[in-house]
Amino acid sequence: MYEVAILVVLYDCNISQSVTLNSIIKRKFKNAHLTIWNNGPHKLKSIDVSFLLDSGLNVEIKETLHNESLAIIYNDFLDSNSSQKYMILDHDSSITESYLDDAFTIKSSELGIPHIFSQGKPRSPTINRKPLLSIDTPLKSNDSVIAIGSGIVLGSDIIKSIKNEYDTVFDERFYLYGVDTTFFYRFNNVMKNDGIKFIHGFNHNLSRLEVENEEVTSFRFIERAYDQGLTLRYYNNKKMQIYIIIRITLSVFIKSIFRVKVKMNYLKFMDAYISGKHYRDK
Repeated sequence: MYEVAILVVLYDCNISQSVTLNSIIKRKFKNAHLTIWNNGPHKLKSIDVSFLLDSGLNVEIKETLHNESLAIIYNDFLDSNSSQKYMILDHDSSITESYLDDAFTIKSSELGIPHIFSQGKPRSPTINRKPLLSIDTPLKSNDSVIAIGSGIVLGSDIIKSIKNEYDTVFDERFYLYGVDTTFFYRFNNVMKNDGIKFIHGFNHNLSRLEVENEEVTSFRFIERAYDQGLTLRYYNNKKMQIYIIIRITLSVFIKSIFRVKVKMNYLKFMDAYISGKHYRDK
């Protein structure tokens, strides 16, 4: 069993270009496994990982060039490695030594949530929809904690508890958006926030804050609609589902009358809710 298993998911990025991989080597590792998962859209130009091996990491490379569901990737990683704790990272995070130091203190019964900044402001986690300001902030059992997945550290006992209730840790009905959020819905339902430990974090690029071309923006628009529709169907009771659908439908109708831009793809949202499936699963 490893002390820590680390996953770094690459997308449109080669190993040597990854900010994350180039920053984690600040630390010397012992009894640690690293899975580099290239999720496309192109094959890796090089599989030279010598700079990572020099840091004491046992390195494995996987490739899925069709932009596989993040939920499937995360679950495969958790199931394929025996470890006391598991770290999940994107390829473009500036990992700090304080984050790594704190991550290694996470026990098998704990969930480490890093304090993430973007554009100079704290972004994740949020407690009751407000960004965390200090990692020393006390937490109540009924607080709603949501965080981005990058940087979380899952203890092995936490994983077992969620699997006992849901079979999988991450909900594979989601592909990109919603994977992180629904994980925390599952965690909160099973653990009632028990075991959460806020840790020092790092800077991370958030797509919602970036200026992107029209094609990428359209893609994210559709993905968010499916996230919203599926989340409504699977993580809300029937009464709340009806209330939200009526509210959104009325809002879209009124805005269309006054020619106000609607900030969601209503048809995709309803398709997700009614079918209960992501469009890639059809």
